[in-house]
Amino acid sequence: MKLSYSWLCDFVDLDGLTPQEVAERLTMGAFEVEEVERVGVSITGPVVVGRIEEIHTHPNADKIRLTRTRIKEGEEPLQIVCGALNIEVGQKIPVALPGAVVLNRKTGEPLPIKQSEIRGVESNGMLCSPPELGITSGDSEGILILPANGDGELPLGKDLITHLGLTPDWVLHVEPRSNRGDALCVLGLAREVAALTGRPFRQSAFSIPEPNFKSSCQPFEIEIEDESLTDCGYFSVSRIEGLKVGPAPAWMTRRLESVGVRSINNIVDITNYVMLELGQPLHAYDMSRLAQPYLCARRARPGEKLEFIDGRERELSPEVLVIADRDTVVGAAGIMGGKGSEITDDTTAIALEAACFNPARVRRGSRLLGLSSDSSVRFERGVDIAGVKRAARRAIELVMKYGHVEGGGGFFQAGNDTPREVSIELRLAQIARIAELDLDAGTCRDLLSPLGFEIEHEDRSQGTIRVKVPSFRLDDVSREIDLVEEVLRLKGYDDVPVSMPATTVSPPVNDPLPGRARRALAAQGLCEAWISSLRSESELEDVDPRSVLRVLNPLSKDHQVLRQSLIPGLIEAAAFNFDHGNRDVWLFELGRGYVKTGSADDSAGTTGVTEKELVAGVITGSNIVQVTEGSQENGSSPAMSEKVDFYRAKGIVENLLQDLGVPAGRLRYFRPAEVPASFHPYRACQVALAPPGDSKERLNILGWIGVIHPKILNKLGLRQEVGVFELDLDSVRQGAQKAQFAEPASTPSMTRDLTADLPREVDSQAVASCIESAAGQRLIDLQLVSVFHLSEDVRSLSYRMTFQDAQKTLTAEEIDKSINRIRNSLTHQLGANFRA
Repeated sequence: MKLSYSWLCDFVDLDGLTPQEVAERLTMGAFEVEEVERVGVSITGPVVVGRIEEIHTHPNADKIRLTRTRIKEGEEPLQIVCGALNIEVGQKIPVALPGAVVLNRKTGEPLPIKQSEIRGVESNGMLCSPPELGITSGDSEGILILPANGDGELPLGKDLITHLGLTPDWVLHVEPRSNRGDALCVLGLAREVAALTGRPFRQSAFSIPEPNFKSSCQPFEIEIEDESLTDCGYFSVSRIEGLKVGPAPAWMTRRLESVGVRSINNIVDITNYVMLELGQPLHAYDMSRLAQPYLCARRARPGEKLEFIDGRERELSPEVLVIADRDTVVGAAGIMGGKGSEITDDTTAIALEAACFNPARVRRGSRLLGLSSDSSVRFERGVDIAGVKRAARRAIELVMKYGHVEGGGGFFQAGNDTPREVSIELRLAQIARIAELDLDAGTCRDLLSPLGFEIEHEDRSQGTIRVKVPSFRLDDVSREIDLVEEVLRLKGYDDVPVSMPATTVSPPVNDPLPGRARRALAAQGLCEAWISSLRSESELEDVDPRSVLRVLNPLSKDHQVLRQSLIPGLIEAAAFNFDHGNRDVWLFELGRGYVKTGSADDSAGTTGVTEKELVAGVITGSNIVQVTEGSQENGSSPAMSEKVDFYRAKGIVENLLQDLGVPAGRLRYFRPAEVPASFHPYRACQVALAPPGDSKERLNILGWIGVIHPKILNKLGLRQEVGVFELDLDSVRQGAQKAQFAEPASTPSMTRDLTADLPREVDSQAVASCIESAAGQRLIDLQLVSVFHLSEDVRSLSYRMTFQDAQKTLTAEEIDKSINRIRNSLTHQLGANFRA
């Protein structure tokens, strides 16, 4: 925010302090001042108010005229030569008398004024144009015509340097804080400066009287549609009739221009001035352009659109809070007004809105519309609800004074502007513990009171004080530590002893699973990829559109939605490598997928989005392996190339799951009825984890394994098979078992082979589960060693079983009993036959 030093002096007595010293105090008080800039020009007097009494033709020149200008009642007019064409008898104009220094309107250089002869005629001063006084607005060729009233009756001889604010000023560029909406105005920063410098804060500077309308006006109806007052807590409208739109007073224009705000007209300038002064955004509507004397704060309805003051038409979402009359929307609440109701030169009656909107709702609307303004910046940080009416009264006062009002007015309100009361107990021992400063209650009171905090109760026996938080600090002061921060920054951080804080910090609980997955895949030869979460909407054509999470303001058509899967990005990365000559691509990524499951609810703290933690990989080309048998001439092992296919991807997943602690015996592979469109329809499967034992629980789906569909390979220009996999780490985490130490058995193990003839439709995993269940805990290892197809309907499966008991050596009779149990179980459950 740009802060005018002269404006600041209206609220705080800064006599003896330079702008640089004030900037230093603010910076050390947690309000960083980035720059202190000098604005304005050096004009020296006397420059006074004069009145043109006579105008004559110059005897020796046709293009200049001779005026007689009075600068003091009762004294003779001065003879002054002037070349401007816009002067008339009776006008009040600025007169630079001999000894004054103004500006050359063409070069901007200092121009001393002295008594001189112009074409043989004596001239005792100069009638000044706006550029000659350093005023940027106005006619650069003509003389500045002063108003006869409005700014107050200007007596002849009045010093215009003081009246028009033509003295140089300093502007402090204060970096705003994200949670301090009260500090985005002169009043808020003045309160901080007063507390930091110990200077008196001029309470009378904002003691604004109730509106004194000249007469009553027609009624005006206002409404807040949300009865809970969640979106809009307080809404007021001031109806003022019989005004005249024109230029703002010069002092206001110069003050606004000094902080970078362009002057428009008296009504708009007043709303900007009050916003900068008191921190309350306002908006004025032309009464003649409203359908009825009615305004409502409500949510936008589907299909509504609005052309804003910036000239762009935007579609409104139901999540945007708007201001509407009976028929149409006239503005986005807290953001910007509509073009159809703005103030024009023909406006004679206005509805001046002052309200308090929910910060989260304004922030949401601003992001949805892609529109930010000075108003939205303030509402997003929080506006003091107790100060809305005060700002409205201030704006009414200025409009009545500078808007040439001849009619009447009225003030109308809805909602409740009573702030909630918050009191916090501050323990003095906490200050000593945190900052090693021994401060008493009186010192804390002296530090906090200038900021508006009120000490409600002091308990000396307990060493505590109860502090009431002012309404304009309710959004950022809610805990004891917030009060400690206020005390320390006002006391001065330089007074805090330099020492290491004594505290107990619990180490963060890290999730080891992603790191283990990363190491396991890297050990198998895959390289980690980092790919953007934003994807093209065309990738999700085959999914439910209600689950797609779209970006409101995408950077391009390739960044429209948040991804639901990591596979498309990895396939593109593989295609990119293939196009650049790398045929062997082994990549993996750990990231998140986003699925829209409902609507966001700010009150419930839900976003309506489910985030899945995923790990995915893509392999294509060949895998170079070392062969241990044989040797080359140099003694190293020979290398051979293995083709990447579905089984290679399946092996990588099995190794990964084993490293993550997922029991291999409970893994199940099956092809569901529906296969994702990116996978080959007959070379893809889901991997799942079966429940332990004979539990009837459902399978825990871990993810997918497969190869990419040929049509996608052709589209991307990939002319070789691509294997992919994707696992949900949350599901893997549920099935992972912690590694536990097991003492090696001291007894020998025994191995037996078993061959069973089974129907072809029986899955090998079902056979393994049946064997493990029948054998019991003595079976420590089970391997499928061969598969032989006896016919189209029958196949023979051979298993190698290893038995061991950690407590004793097993006998042949005990092993035979286990084998018989296994045979009976396979016969009765799966219809197995055994050959002699």
